[in-house]
Amino acid sequence: MKDRFVRAFITAKVLQGIAVGWFFSTYTLFLLEHGLSLFQANLLNMWFMLVGALLNPPTGYLADKIGKRRVYWLGLMFWGVGMLIYGNGRQFKTFFLAEGTGAIGSALMAESLESWLRNNVEEKIANRVVGGSRAMETVAQIPSTLLGGFLAAKYGLQWPWFCSAVSSLGALFLSWLALRSLPEGRLVNEAKIGFPRMEMVLSQTWQNPCLRFSAIVAFGANAAFQPFNMFWPPILRQATGGQTWWFGSLWVGVAALTSLGSYLAAQTPAQGKKEIGIALASIGLPMVFPALFSGSPWVILAGFLFHEAGRGALITLLANYNNRYIGNLTRATENSTLSAIAGLGRMIGLGFSGALTLVFPPLQVWGISALALILLSLFAWRKK
Repeated sequence: MKDRFVRAFITAKVLQGIAVGWFFSTYTLFLLEHGLSLFQANLLNMWFMLVGALLNPPTGYLADKIGKRRVYWLGLMFWGVGMLIYGNGRQFKTFFLAEGTGAIGSALMAESLESWLRNNVEEKIANRVVGGSRAMETVAQIPSTLLGGFLAAKYGLQWPWFCSAVSSLGALFLSWLALRSLPEGRLVNEAKIGFPRMEMVLSQTWQNPCLRFSAIVAFGANAAFQPFNMFWPPILRQATGGQTWWFGSLWVGVAALTSLGSYLAAQTPAQGKKEIGIALASIGLPMVFPALFSGSPWVILAGFLFHEAGRGALITLLANYNNRYIGNLTRATENSTLSAIAGLGRMIGLGFSGALTLVFPPLQVWGISALALILLSLFAWRKK
């Protein structure tokens, strides 16, 4: 039975990876083509993060109450609709609607399926499978990202959005087939948690010192990541003289190194605060070099690629660390609360890094974020 849970979970996450990968290499370029500035692009992404942060706790509560798989399927549906709106968009207000719709889908999917798996298998198995699935999910994004970059270059930057919409609806149907015959792991109505109860769970999550440490790290790290996420296409386009056709193929390296980091973290016997600190340092240090050697596209590319291994490791380490201190009954609620805090970090990071581009070149903003991550790694390393 455990093997069936694992196979169904991995199948769903791989399908999800394929669905969301189409526009990764063209997202910022699509917005710039429609007349938006980098600051406006960041504002849109801030809206996405804000909606996700506000909805993550209640959607986690909903998953605990009515069933984690149902909420996950609903999330795939909202995500697909958001991508369809994006592909048809031409103005800021349409992109605003698309980001909000996609954020609802992302909040519904966030931690729901992972919490379902952890409620049904032992901790060691769950840690290994969730970490490994992140690696496989990232690898699954390679073909859709490559093809999305090709379609965007040949037919138009709107096509990756349409492909993501169709893939999301396909993933919804196929994951329903894979998951529908498996149990929820406990009676869905075993605990009807009302909103006062949800508030108590949120309070207890923050009062737990280990979860509070994780929340601080997730907030700070996700704030620092945002200029890496948003600025790499224009930075590389400028460094290489306007060449963009190969951007989709860059995702092969990103996926490979992210997957490697996630896999190695999942195999690490000790997954505590020191390991989290090492992962943070391995993200920040490579991103110092692009800011120092801004004239070399190879240094920029190498720094950007190698920081992805640390990011893959950090996600897995934090997830496994958190779930040691979370019980089955409210697992989706607490995990989603931690995701909301990370989302708030992303939102703050988007706004701050977008404002910094009004004063500093994007590469220098990368350097500022890299230094912040190194300082955060020292905090995690020394934290008792």
